[in-house]
Amino acid sequence: MAKLLGGLKIMHRTMPHMRLTLVAIIVINELRQQAANPAVGAGPSQPTASDLLEQIHDFSPGDWIKGKATANSKREWLLIGSAYQSAVALYCIMSLQSLSILPSALHITAMDAAHHERLMQLLKQALTFPHLRHCLMWPLLVAGARAVYGSADDRKFVDEQFKELSRVGGTALPLAARAALKRFWASGKMGWDDCFDKPYIFTA
Repeated sequence: MAKLLGGLKIMHRTMPHMRLTLVAIIVINELRQQAANPAVGAGPSQPTASDLLEQIHDFSPGDWIKGKATANSKREWLLIGSAYQSAVALYCIMSLQSLSILPSALHITAMDAAHHERLMQLLKQALTFPHLRHCLMWPLLVAGARAVYGSADDRKFVDEQFKELSRVGGTALPLAARAALKRFWASGKMGWDDCFDKPYIFTA
């Protein structure tokens, strides 16, 4: 099944309307599999990498929360939807550029920078809600991978949040993710597949 899909299982069970996010991740992984194995052909309706990125970018969290958010929960739903939108956009860019599927065009570079900044801001807000932490590990993981290009403050934030997720959740899984990211940050390498160069339990 799609790599990194496991991090979204809780979201899929508790928030079925996030299927657009799941579908995007599946398509991204199909594109990656096709690049690794050219004998695997594209499906008849499969979008190109550029079209897929545009679809992710055009997703409206504001429209998505209509009919499901109450006045009290609207902000939280919007934070989650927006965080996953930016995380999936970054995953699309980083993982597809890592295999030269997506070009390093100026508009994509600008989109990457904008979604990174947005995701960091959203995580800083969303992680203040204790009941949202359990569904934010995957966006935090993506933010950590992208932080290799970011500031020391970005990496420090991700590092501290994984430690906190482990503490409040009583599990070592976030610490395993933290260790993988710290190795990546120290490696001098920059690509998505340099970070996740083997199967990890937190990405399975």
